[in-house]
Amino acid sequence: MVRHALPWSVGWYEHDEEELRDELVAWLLGHAATRLREAGAPADLRHRIRLLGLTGEERWTDPHWPGYR
Repeated sequence: MVRHALPWSVGWYEHDEEELRDELVAWLLGHAATRLREAGAPADLRHRIRLLGLTGEERWTDPHWPGYR
């Protein structure tokens, strides 16, 4: 099952959940990848962050996608 929900609850009085998710993904793609690489993070984690930037067939057919065969 693919989940696109935030790992925390967003109340009605807070920002829109989709907006927050989009901001988080944008930050991860723009900043986290470089920081993780410089910090010596495992390749598996770096690939998982990279996969956030892929869509559709490109994502599902990437050899680093969980369950890829």
